[in-house]
Amino acid sequence: MGHIALRQVVALWGSAMLLIHFVQHTQGSPPQSYTYATTDLYGLQQLYSEWNKSTPDLGKNLAGWRYIPHCQEITFDTPCPCFTESWQGVLCLRQEQPLEPGLILQNFTVYIVGLALTDASLTGSLPPAIGNLSSVVSLIITGNKDLRGPLPPELQLLRNNLNVLDLHGNGFNGSIPKTLATLGEVQEIDLSGNKFRGSLRVDFRQMVWLRTLNLSRNSLGGNIKQEYLQDLPQLITLDLSSNKFSGPLFNLTKSPSLNTLNLSFNSFSGEVSLSNILNTTNSFNLKEIDLSNNTLTGLFPDFSLWTNLTVIDLSYNQFQAAPIPVWFKSLKKNLQVLRLKGNNLFGQFPDHFLQDFLHLKILALDNNHISGTFDIGDVIGLPMLELLSMTNNNITDVFYNGSSLNAIGKFGINLRGNPYCAQISQDDYLKHCVCQQICIDPEFISNGSKSALAVIATSASSSLLAIIILIISLVFWKTRRENRKLQLQVQQHFAERDVKPTIFTFNELRNATEDFSEKTKIGEGSFGAVYKGYLQANAIPVAVKQLFIKNQQSITEFLNEVVVVTAIKHRNLVNLRGCCVREDQRLLVYEYVDNNDLSHHLFDSKENQRLTWPARFNICLGVAKGLQHLHASAQPRIIHRDIKASNILMDQDFQPKIADFGLALFFPDEESHIITSDVAGTRGYWAPEYATMGKLSEKVDVYSFGVLLLEIVSGRKNLDYNMPEPEVYLCQWGRKLYDESNVMKLVDPALSLSKEEETEVRRIINIALLCLQLEPERRPTMAAIVATLQGSLNLEAEGMKHLSQGRIPSTWQSLTSEDDSTVEVDSFGAMGGTLGSSSVVTFGR
Repeated sequence: MGHIALRQVVALWGSAMLLIHFVQHTQGSPPQSYTYATTDLYGLQQLYSEWNKSTPDLGKNLAGWRYIPHCQEITFDTPCPCFTESWQGVLCLRQEQPLEPGLILQNFTVYIVGLALTDASLTGSLPPAIGNLSSVVSLIITGNKDLRGPLPPELQLLRNNLNVLDLHGNGFNGSIPKTLATLGEVQEIDLSGNKFRGSLRVDFRQMVWLRTLNLSRNSLGGNIKQEYLQDLPQLITLDLSSNKFSGPLFNLTKSPSLNTLNLSFNSFSGEVSLSNILNTTNSFNLKEIDLSNNTLTGLFPDFSLWTNLTVIDLSYNQFQAAPIPVWFKSLKKNLQVLRLKGNNLFGQFPDHFLQDFLHLKILALDNNHISGTFDIGDVIGLPMLELLSMTNNNITDVFYNGSSLNAIGKFGINLRGNPYCAQISQDDYLKHCVCQQICIDPEFISNGSKSALAVIATSASSSLLAIIILIISLVFWKTRRENRKLQLQVQQHFAERDVKPTIFTFNELRNATEDFSEKTKIGEGSFGAVYKGYLQANAIPVAVKQLFIKNQQSITEFLNEVVVVTAIKHRNLVNLRGCCVREDQRLLVYEYVDNNDLSHHLFDSKENQRLTWPARFNICLGVAKGLQHLHASAQPRIIHRDIKASNILMDQDFQPKIADFGLALFFPDEESHIITSDVAGTRGYWAPEYATMGKLSEKVDVYSFGVLLLEIVSGRKNLDYNMPEPEVYLCQWGRKLYDESNVMKLVDPALSLSKEEETEVRRIINIALLCLQLEPERRPTMAAIVATLQGSLNLEAEGMKHLSQGRIPSTWQSLTSEDDSTVEVDSFGAMGGTLGSSSVVTFGR
């Protein structure tokens, strides 16, 4: 079709996805033939070949896709994409060719102009053959977490026509190729929510048509060269949030159309001179700016020239201490969200400061030094206000001369953590309202109801009023009673188990996570979503897990997880900071572990190169110590039941921390095992006796640990259907190699081992095989494993000798318990509800 023709198509449809399909052949139409563009079909077939290797249920996820050997010249009955068959997500354009003299056959050229594959569960990589789709205008492949590997440099071959490049929400990694800069026609780039790392080496100045650039939620870092983002006259949205960028802010003064700028959750530093960063001549275009959670310094920036701003977030920087800036008054006509948390603001909240902010929805001034008296009357008349939060300041008094606390309640005013809220008497309803968000008018719960009854007889209208008051009173009373009942249940549950976790309010966690916004979300699974948040003035991060609640019975299961994790403290176990329970909300607040999980570092082809053997050995030892603590030191003992790579979090020093105790189970000290009808955990990590008979003991965790050891050594998953048939099941393959005296074939090719390290690797493999024995009593305890890894015990000497003889090494006998009895235990699954509440189970051999 050619460059000019495609530009005309883009001009006609704008930057929207092209939904152009073939008109089906109908009776009476002249004879037609179709010819595909030279490389388009080859590119599609290569994509299909790559994704067909490992994508589950490809027929559903890529409906209609298949291998077609002959599609270059087609007629009506040829099964080719976009003509007689529909290939999911494939968008086509046909262009009529001039009719040759003497021929009545109408000829069309077919171009693949778009791919739109969202949440298709694609696995594998994006092959270099993507460059063969040279006619593509819109490339949208999103929401495929197992689509990994680096972006192929061949993307630059799409430079003549590509208008939209949207690859967000996948698992792509490595660096962003600098050849991306050659995509001179692109208008939208979204690579957010992937795993890209390293510095940004793309000179975006060549993309003169670029309107949207979103690289958020990756691990990109380092300084951004000032010139890379200059001279972008069409730029409307720039989002680099939630990365590791550092250095000074860059110059965007030549982007007069800029509407949204988000640089939050990075490490940008230095003083902020807005005239050197933002365009002032067309300042009315800028609507949203977020510079929060950086290390910016100097004077508080003055945005008074940008009067059309609707969202400002400057929270948690290091600006010089200052009173609340008065220039905010110039934004009163449009401002909707203002967040200035953790910014050393001091002084009294200015009188009548907000009275003209008619569109203000959220005002967050938490973790500052605002003092004096706060007059609620200044905000009570704001028509759009939803949340006003000034927690952890120095406010000593609150003034309010209104007659109804319900008017305050609807605004979500939160002053918790101020001196004013230090002591609250039972009858101080104003404090209950602004400190605890329990806003009940006194007349509804006091003797005022008696006086209301005296008025009932005066008129029919007053009778109706009395009925309304009575109904409202009953609603408040019922809600309050249910809340008290829930809180009592929580306190009683914790008291019975002698634990005292911190109880956070829902508003605290809502503020900490920016109202559970997408930009703070760091993960999501079947049972809940996890958000990164900040609770304190020094901005210590936490991970807030918001569970998906399906029924009220899950409250017991939820509280059990809180009990389990609160009761255990160990450097190799994730630390629970507290929880929150509300009618329809269950939240867990964990320490934030900032280096992803082991599966990310282990199974990512680029990441696992960072895991040297010493790092992997340290991970083996750390996980073993964590499990030993659960099995031997916790009171009562705890079985985790879901040990796997994705549940091992890593800190910056690659120290492992066992996480996700949603399936954990208390285990009586005097018993050896239980029999349960409910099997929970992850396929591929189940011990045989647990999967087939429901026989549960700490040896179930030992078996899962053995699987994990082989994954750490090999750098691959336990189940990999892309491998040759004998190697699909890692554990079976490992045992086979042991029988053939060839276990070193298991070792990850990315590892370069010294002779001493080869000895350690063999020891880990041997321990793994001992953990994977069919009979649970033949597996070692975690105490014996830790002792062997630390050099004070040698499991191999006796254990490997008897590996194929079916005998229990005597060395382990003292580390197992063989008592028989029957007992009632609590079983739970707070993250999945896999087990019920209490059930009678039998112990014994």
